[in-house]
Amino acid sequence: MSSEDELRKSCKKNVRTFYHYHGGCTVGSVVDKDYKVYGVEGLRVVDGSTFLESPGTNPMATLLMLGRYQGIKILKEKSDAGASNTQQQRP
Repeated sequence: MSSEDELRKSCKKNVRTFYHYHGGCTVGSVVDKDYKVYGVEGLRVVDGSTFLESPGTNPMATLLMLGRYQGIKILKEKSDAGASNTQQQRP
């Protein structure tokens, strides 16, 4: 490699990782405790980027559990909102 630019290009082409990236969208900084993105209505982030620290193993099982838990929470919120709207419409 004769230049920094060539080294950078070589790294982009050849370097791979086995790491599980996380931490770019942590709870409290980008999303709230319900994984709702601050300032963007209707958007949630439910993935490894919300972890402050690594779970210590391959995160697949943790992420599957988190996705299921948040999905159930969202369905309950929608159900509760629908029930509330129905009750408000009754005379």
